[in-house]
Amino acid sequence: TLKYNTMANSSIVCGTNPPVREQTLSAWMLDEARQLWVKIPGAVLDTGANTVTVPLDHFSVYGLFGTADTNVSNVHAFPVPFDPFGPNSGIGAGKTGADGCGIIFNNVPSMGTIKIYTISGELVKSLEIPAALPPCPAACGGACVGSMFRWDAKAADSASVASGVYIWRVESGGNSKTGKLMVIR
Repeated sequence: TLKYNTMANSSIVCGTNPPVREQTLSAWMLDEARQLWVKIPGAVLDTGANTVTVPLDHFSVYGLFGTADTNVSNVHAFPVPFDPFGPNSGIGAGKTGADGCGIIFNNVPSMGTIKIYTISGELVKSLEIPAALPPCPAACGGACVGSMFRWDAKAADSASVASGVYIWRVESGGNSKTGKLMVIR
């Protein structure tokens, strides 16, 4: 059983750069004769205990390796609809819509892009998913953890987007997912 640690409130393995998500971990053995790492079949990942357990038949050098997470199947956006003055906006008394938290994309891959389009197909903004996801602003209560990425509901020219329905598309590796969201101003 090989143990690993994750960052607080996240599935990111500690000390990895670029960040490695625990669900991509697998156990490997060093084949010293050929000087190459060989993936060990039958490894069992336990994210609750932060361990990977593998059957072994001899002593050797073992390691845990993770890969870039390009899975987009669980990506979703919230709050939808987004109302910068609504109860989930993070905006308190005396603040303006510019202080809002924006729309959070949850379960984003560890690399890729998120593109926002108008309903007629015009590109509004293209967002690169950074290797190390930034935290949400303090005004949002630091609500972004783990695999969350925030869009401030602004277009490429930094102007706030208008009320309406928008299409989002996330792409990572050869994977993509499309969804829609609504902005109310």
